[in-house]
Amino acid sequence: MKKNKNKRKVMTYVVIAAVALIPFMYSFFYLKAFWNPYGEIDNIPVAIVNLDKTINDVNRGEDLLKNLEEKDVLDFNVVDEKTAIDGLQDQTYYAIITIPENFTENLENVEEDKQLTTITYTPNQKTNYLASQIISKVMLKVEEQLRANISSEVVTNLSDKITEFPSQVEKMLDGLKQIESGIYSVKNGTNTITEGLNILNNNYEEFDNGIKSSYEGSATLTASLTNLTLGLNNLESGLNDFNTATIGLSTLVESISKLSDSHNQLTTGLNSYIDGVTSVTATYDNLVTSICAEEGDESVNCQTAKDIQLNLDYVSASGNSIKTNNQTINYGLNAVATNSSSLGTINDTIKNIQTNVTKLKSGSSLITSGMKSLESGLYVLSTSSDEVKSGIIKLSEGSIKLQSGVNTLYEKTDNAVIEIDNNLTESKEDINKLTGLDDYVKESVTIKEEDFNQVTEYGIAFAPYFMSLSLWVGALMLFVVLYYDVKDRFKIFSRNNKNKVQRTLAYMVLASSQGLLLGLLLKIGLGFEITNLLIYYGSLILVANAFLLIIEFLIINFDDIGKFIAILFLVLQLASSGGTFPIETVPTFFRSIYNFMPMKYSIGLFKEAIITSESSITYDNIIVVIGILIGTFITIILADIIKKKIKK
Repeated sequence: MKKNKNKRKVMTYVVIAAVALIPFMYSFFYLKAFWNPYGEIDNIPVAIVNLDKTINDVNRGEDLLKNLEEKDVLDFNVVDEKTAIDGLQDQTYYAIITIPENFTENLENVEEDKQLTTITYTPNQKTNYLASQIISKVMLKVEEQLRANISSEVVTNLSDKITEFPSQVEKMLDGLKQIESGIYSVKNGTNTITEGLNILNNNYEEFDNGIKSSYEGSATLTASLTNLTLGLNNLESGLNDFNTATIGLSTLVESISKLSDSHNQLTTGLNSYIDGVTSVTATYDNLVTSICAEEGDESVNCQTAKDIQLNLDYVSASGNSIKTNNQTINYGLNAVATNSSSLGTINDTIKNIQTNVTKLKSGSSLITSGMKSLESGLYVLSTSSDEVKSGIIKLSEGSIKLQSGVNTLYEKTDNAVIEIDNNLTESKEDINKLTGLDDYVKESVTIKEEDFNQVTEYGIAFAPYFMSLSLWVGALMLFVVLYYDVKDRFKIFSRNNKNKVQRTLAYMVLASSQGLLLGLLLKIGLGFEITNLLIYYGSLILVANAFLLIIEFLIINFDDIGKFIAILFLVLQLASSGGTFPIETVPTFFRSIYNFMPMKYSIGLFKEAIITSESSITYDNIIVVIGILIGTFITIILADIIKKKIKK
């Protein structure tokens, strides 16, 4: 009997100890399981299907696979498409990553085609939604890296092409300088042409005047030749008369004298004419050479000038022929004059004269014919000379415009050379700024994380939340196990204990034990550091007792309804204490009751003890928890007093 009693007593302590350990077990196993889940994501199996086709020994899909495997962020499995789909359906894989067959093609031709490349990510969210979110974050990182790499390559290619641009511009500039040099030569040439045309225009005035004078002189010479012909006819008639009558001798002598005078005039005019034609011919030869050199052998003005030159040559030849025949006439006339002076030999002389007159008539006929050709040639030359003169004037005016245009072209070209040269220097300086741009584009912005109140582990962030839940559940279990014990083994904790203050203090001791055990075992079991041990353990004791008194008040005063309210209160605090998601992200109702939830302040206290300690926040939370503790304790006493009075 005594042995059974001792056994029951031991079991009583075991139960009390087990109840005291409930908060620790609740927190420890949950936190231990999820202490650092992100550190183990490399165990999450993901299937990769690489459909990419190799182009020119390049396969960007394989490069991507190697990059992912090197990062070791997930458990990547390269499989075929069917295996991947089957594995997704039977939950072998959490997701499929499919690299399209045009992956390399699109990326290699990004500068030309700019085709959108799509890597398909297919998660099985039913298997585990959080896993799909984690893999999604990894894929975002992959997407960012691919974009950065593509941007880097595009910028590299663009930079290379832009870097080549100055050398191409330099070649263009060299060509432009050669053009400028050629234009400068053309400019000097046009100046020379303009000056030559001015000289030609001025000389041609004299040449034109000479041609017109020659044409007028040819008319006078033709008239003289007519008179000479008449004189020869008269001489011949006189000689005929002289054969029949002596009286004709006087007439003959007189005619010979007149004929000699006319011939002297003819000789003087003929010599002057031949000298003029020779001068005109020489001047015109230079003019023809100048015109044909300026406008080309095939030009109209050149052909016209050459035609005139041929006429001048013919006129000159005719003049020389006339001069030769005139010398013959002169010889005959001298002979006639000599023979006529001697009457003794007059008959012989007359015969000689007749013979020479015949020659004179023949020479006069040739001279007349030559003069007609000369007059015709001079007429054509005089008429064409006006056309040539008009052409020279137009050519001179065109040369002046050409000179002005060439000068303007030279100035513009020179300005262009200077401008391009200056811009080329500036462009080289700007292009130097492209150095390293590909690396800059790849990582143009980096985010430097400077943590404030740093949390080193995922579990530490949630420890305050689960510690609060554990203490609430622990306090609830104290009353469920000890207060409602049917066998009444826990006298001091029993609802039958008449000393309510003693019972409350006993529960507070047990709650304090729960808090101390929770804090100590979590620190040992999880190994996290404590910022402030005093606040850490003190907060655990305060919160454990505050929660205990709240639950005690509900259960003692409302019995089963109190249990329900305690559980309901727990559920409300799960959603409205801001332990998991920020309170700003929850619905309006939960935000409205946030400040009235005890766990808000318990979580705040534990954060100050575990993560960092800021005195003002710590004091505020301590004051609120102490206020809850004292207020609830007083309420319990008052409620007990009121109950006793009601019973009496």
